[in-house]
Amino acid sequence: EITNNEGCEPLSVGFKNTSKDVFQHYLNYDDGTPLDSTFDKHVFLINNGATFQEYTPRMYAVDSLGCKAIFESPLKVIVKQNPKANFIISDSIICENGTITFTDLSVAITNSTFYLNKMGVYRTQLSNNLININNSGDYQLTQIVENANDCFDSLITNIKVNPNPKAN
Repeated sequence: EITNNEGCEPLSVGFKNTSKDVFQHYLNYDDGTPLDSTFDKHVFLINNGATFQEYTPRMYAVDSLGCKAIFESPLKVIVKQNPKANFIISDSIICENGTITFTDLSVAITNSTFYLNKMGVYRTQLSNNLININNSGDYQLTQIVENANDCFDSLITNIKVNPNPKAN
């Protein structure tokens, strides 16, 4: 029995042995890893650089008389590629009324959204790659990316805005 057979990488899939009269059993996950005699969870990755990869797990069973059987799961394990959030910012420490630019370097995405977070105060969605910050404090620039597989990734960078000196 397989649980959670489809999702984004890394995909943790559960296996449950419901065999009867089995003396020894082994799982072949169809991903190049060694045969496994435990029935618990296995983590699947994409090994071919594609947007998804399918695996067909098989169980090899031997009874106490040496008779053998092979069970091929009717459920394929389908692992979907994750997008990779990535961006750079022009500076992570600025003064009040300062400006930061950021460049999106994400890979394998269909949607990329940026938010500026003032710790515990507010969250603002950004519409361009230029941030003007008027007040001092600690901020976070958060990027959330999605791809056509409905998989997500995120990245957070801290920004420190120092107060301007008071000239008299």
